[in-house]
Amino acid sequence: MPLLQQRPFRMLSYTRFFSRVAQNALNFALVLLMTEETGKAFFSSLLVLALVVPSTVAGIVAGSAADSFPKRLLVLVGDLARAAVCLYFLRGEGGVAIYYAVAVLLATATQFASAAEGAILPAIVQRDELARANAISQAVGGGAQLLGLGVLTPVMLRVFDSERALFAVCAALFVVAGAQALFIGRTKSPTRIEIGGEP
Repeated sequence: MPLLQQRPFRMLSYTRFFSRVAQNALNFALVLLMTEETGKAFFSSLLVLALVVPSTVAGIVAGSAADSFPKRLLVLVGDLARAAVCLYFLRGEGGVAIYYAVAVLLATATQFASAAEGAILPAIVQRDELARANAISQAVGGGAQLLGLGVLTPVMLRVFDSERALFAVCAALFVVAGAQALFIGRTKSPTRIEIGGEP
């Protein structure tokens, strides 16, 4: 059966796509907003660090969490946390400090959702389909990046001139992604026969 006809893999692909569209759009938007706010590339560079450094640190904890806790729950919590960060932005007045805080919080929450998604993949597809599943996942990520960076952010910031609308849309995308994660189904590894073992 083709992978995308299998509900668990299809729902995982959906949740990855929607959350990555939102995440890519927000990352790009934060850099643009920081540049517009300060007019200095130095502060934008610090913002990029605020996106990268927490990812490195949180990634270690997120990997352990993905091994210890229900994976679908981690995806849901990570997506809802990012939606909450978007709402936090909407309640504020913007500014440099808010941009940095949002960047750090988004980067941290993203690691938990991404680690859980990565752990789910080999648990819902057979070993002989894993290479194809990874290729599809890469294509999903590429499409999400293109849509987030090339369409959503430019349209919201340049056409509608509203960062608040962008954050509202991204909050909705994270909620949709989290809801889709619940429909992935069981995430225990399919039965495999080890050499010298029993099925």
